[in-house]
Amino acid sequence: MIAIREELKRGGRRKYLRTRQITTLLEDKVGAIGARFEYKPIEVGMIGCGGMMGPYHTEDLQHGRISVVTSLYDLEKTARDIAARFAVPNAFFLKEIKGNEGPTALKEIEDYNRISLDACLDNHRLSVLSGPNNLHVEQAKYILGREDAGERFLYIEKPPSNSLEGAMELAELERQHPGQIGIVSQNRLWDMVLEARYLISQGAIGDIQDFRIEYQQDWMNEGTPAVWRTMKGIGGEKGSDDDGNIGKLMDIAYHATDTIQFVTGMDISHVLRSHIKNVIRERDPDPGSTFGAKSESKNKKVSVGGETEYHGDDVMETQLELEGGATGSMKVAQTNAGNGNMLKFQIYGSKGRIEFTTDDPEHLQIYDFSGNCTTRTRDPNQLEYRKATLPRWLRDGMNMDSPPFQYHTPPMHGTGWRDVHRKQAQAWALYSQLVSQGVIGKEERDNLYIVPTAAEALKVMQSLKAIYEAHKAQKDYRLSVKDMGR
Repeated sequence: MIAIREELKRGGRRKYLRTRQITTLLEDKVGAIGARFEYKPIEVGMIGCGGMMGPYHTEDLQHGRISVVTSLYDLEKTARDIAARFAVPNAFFLKEIKGNEGPTALKEIEDYNRISLDACLDNHRLSVLSGPNNLHVEQAKYILGREDAGERFLYIEKPPSNSLEGAMELAELERQHPGQIGIVSQNRLWDMVLEARYLISQGAIGDIQDFRIEYQQDWMNEGTPAVWRTMKGIGGEKGSDDDGNIGKLMDIAYHATDTIQFVTGMDISHVLRSHIKNVIRERDPDPGSTFGAKSESKNKKVSVGGETEYHGDDVMETQLELEGGATGSMKVAQTNAGNGNMLKFQIYGSKGRIEFTTDDPEHLQIYDFSGNCTTRTRDPNQLEYRKATLPRWLRDGMNMDSPPFQYHTPPMHGTGWRDVHRKQAQAWALYSQLVSQGVIGKEERDNLYIVPTAAEALKVMQSLKAIYEAHKAQKDYRLSVKDMGR
């Protein structure tokens, strides 16, 4: 691979035909990998297994040919359970800091955790950070601060941090270690989302004028306790909900924001209006499960929202402007019944409209001004984006249509969610594997657009911060309809 690149470099003044022959040889080397390349699976470690995402990532990456999960790092009970369930050979334990330890005991716990983490890192090259949001940045800095940092790759759960400041630190870390950080944002991997992105880039609906995007769930209803996602400083920023601090809705508002920027190819430039509503004012104490049922605890309920220790943002409605001047709206909610996990967008252009929903992930609707509707079906042989935009090493190196694994889908997440989650994780593992083995270089990171960079994640976090700040500025604005005309 290196020899081929050097030949290309030296041959810069040679005839075009010779350069083209070498380029073809390079494509044959990187492409058709399944037939030409002997895979050595990259070793993966789970840094924080979590109650929800850890098992999915572990199963997704226990692939065999592309990757194999060799180690876990978490609290002992969690690590042992996940290791036994997915045949992971090494489990390393984290001791919990409860906050009432004296200086000596605290140092002993911190030393133990550092030694345990280093032992885990020695057993793998690709680290998946899937613990609480507030831990990601410090873990990433520690891992890429090791002597072997140049050999390491990180796959970080979204949101990449619980704060804008953390996202800025992570983007700076990526600048120092280019090509080594990938951020989870699996909604990019719906085939019809990728097809919509490609068609829009080719002018299928003309210039974008307007859009609507919504992401709605109902799991954070009044029967759900105050889980870690609601805790200030963990699931979101510290401070009052009324002071422009990012809250728990960041969990799915992140997805909606990334999706609209990804599909349109335009960043959000301005927040025009924002309203965030606290629907549920009290919750049961956390029984220890992210998707836990209503707690049987007889303890007093905890207050959420405002100045309390828990975020209360349940419904978000905001009006946004994209770089090109198009304006549109975004609605995000986790308390609206009948929406298990529904992402939907409508994008309006000068020639027509394109529409997608995860409630019907097999189809993409395209409308024109004559009232005609063309329905694209998820036929692998007709998906234009694959040949047009995916790098050959990715097309040849993994099966984009293999059936989802058997581990259960999260409650109410619907058909296809596990598949897109798996495809993104395996795409990042394949890239990390091929770079590690010298088959491709880190410059190929630019072509792996289906996995967000830390720089892209920062743009999302900047947009979310602006949405929350706009709510702070506008929260007291009320215009009485009855007073009109008086």
